[in-house]
Amino acid sequence: MILILTSETDYSSIEVIYWLRFYQIDYIVITEKTKVEIFDVNIKNDSDTDFTLQVNDKEIHSSKIDAYWYRRDYLNVKLENIPNIKGVSEHLNTELGIMLDFLYYLLDSKPSISSIFTKGINKLMCLNIAKSVNLNIPETIITTSKKSLSSFKEKYNIITKTIHDSPRININNFIHTVYTERVDEISSLPDSFFHSLFQKEIDKKYELRVFYLHGEMYCMAIFSQNNSQTEIDYRKYDKKIPNRNIPFNLPNEIKKKIRKFMNLVNLNSGSLDIIYTNQNKFIFIEVNPIGQYGNVSFNCNYHLDEKVAKKLINLTHEKK
Repeated sequence: MILILTSETDYSSIEVIYWLRFYQIDYIVITEKTKVEIFDVNIKNDSDTDFTLQVNDKEIHSSKIDAYWYRRDYLNVKLENIPNIKGVSEHLNTELGIMLDFLYYLLDSKPSISSIFTKGINKLMCLNIAKSVNLNIPETIITTSKKSLSSFKEKYNIITKTIHDSPRININNFIHTVYTERVDEISSLPDSFFHSLFQKEIDKKYELRVFYLHGEMYCMAIFSQNNSQTEIDYRKYDKKIPNRNIPFNLPNEIKKKIRKFMNLVNLNSGSLDIIYTNQNKFIFIEVNPIGQYGNVSFNCNYHLDEKVAKKLINLTHEKK
């Protein structure tokens, strides 16, 4: 059986499930809205550690789980009938958190795609690790100082972006997000500000989105630089004049470096952003462990939902 932990509204998960049904594969889906109870966890000297969950009205034993896909979200296990005593509820919730971490750890011991432990990967560490495998990266500074930023800007045209994922901010019931932006002037900034990330703006021919799946890579070139709306951040989609997107074959040398990088950051799946420059260089930008791949699949006819389903099926025959 294949276990899929995902969000109820994740489109890619739904498409993969259709393929599992087509191939008549046994699976179970747990979303953030699925009620889960932990029956027991057995840690023994003479056998593998196992656990039993109740998912809705179905009892699931870990020995029946042959492969696991962490797509999104978490196990929705809640404590009930907690004594209203100061310190008790906090302690019990901490105990539950440790128990859930252990269950995720046990699930990760199964042949799997992705992991809950790497969903919030540190982008700064990724830049440093990419550099260590000889992937080019943008010149980068994280600073609180206007003086340091001024020196950086004297050398380069620069952009700024979030250090972590872009937040979704609700103001008067309207959702705002944060994009990568060009920094034209800094005179109005205070002398000191919150830690902020700035990078050299890369002069690009096009952007590459690479979906990585257990060593295989599926790449799409995005001609975002041809449109002033998308040239800095292609996520500012122009629906009237969409960017041209085409399949792209990465050189073997870059593939080898990406495999080394993904192994070092302990990812077997994810979406990488790379820029191809006017000087014919590949510049690593970042990796999203839970990145959307539907756009890459649709525009390039890669049929990635079926490939993910087939990989999960193949994993059921493997042992970690």
